[in-house]
Amino acid sequence: MNTIIQPKETEHSTRLSVDTILRIVSREFNQPIEKILSKSTRTKTTTPRQIAQAFALMIPGSTLDNTGKEIGGRDHATVSYSCKTVAGLYDFSRNYRAHVENIRDRLKISPEEFEKHLDRFRK
Repeated sequence: MNTIIQPKETEHSTRLSVDTILRIVSREFNQPIEKILSKSTRTKTTTPRQIAQAFALMIPGSTLDNTGKEIGGRDHATVSYSCKTVAGLYDFSRNYRAHVENIRDRLKISPEEFEKHLDRFRK
């Protein structure tokens, strides 16, 4: 889990890893990282896992396959479904959007960059 992301030209650029993404998502949802990575299908576990997968997929060079393996041992189809779910709920639910935006801001990813990323998964 040592993949690195360098956010594009942000004022406070910092290097981020899958570990950092998991730590921030874990805090936002008050869920232990072990739970997020588990096989659990409970909503309080799947929601943070899906969001972590969506952010991890922004890491240059990451693929659906390696993102799934690093976060929860999932396959590429599950990660694709997760990203589509994140994009849909982000557009639909204010509460969900607030969580995602808190995470995005803590990861120092610009709103424009994140919207562009989500556009890949919107129908």
